[in-house]
Amino acid sequence: TYRERKALVYDAQSLKLEKEIPLPSMLKEGWGMTTNGKELIVSDGTQNVYFFDEEFNLKRKIQVAGYQSVYTHINEMEFINGKIFANVWTTNFILVINPETGAVEQYYDLTQLSETKGSDDVLNGIAFFNESILVTGKNWEKIYELPLPN
Repeated sequence: TYRERKALVYDAQSLKLEKEIPLPSMLKEGWGMTTNGKELIVSDGTQNVYFFDEEFNLKRKIQVAGYQSVYTHINEMEFINGKIFANVWTTNFILVINPETGAVEQYYDLTQLSETKGSDDVLNGIAFFNESILVTGKNWEKIYELPLPN
């Protein structure tokens, strides 16, 4: 929960809350979280992406940057095929980020899918499902299934 500054850990089978872990003070807020199977990968609304162990001990951090820009507002993330897919808050952009260097290797503009009616109705959800990417946004009525890029 980004406002309460804690991670909630649930049992995958029963969905029973097992524990709450306070977020480390270095995080501005907790915006997005995913895993590569070994580390928790967390964004805090800045250009930084942090890698933690399961008790939130910092292992390393990267800064997300492309050819012409440092990207801030890194938000929702999903780890797919060795890359971090992340949306940039208040935009319709998804970045494909190298988890070792922070380099943006691909960029997707999903403006054609946008259901924006107000300033908060932006792209805000990414999930990996059945070799596809599911995307949606705040207050969107639909979830879109997109083929996984090569």
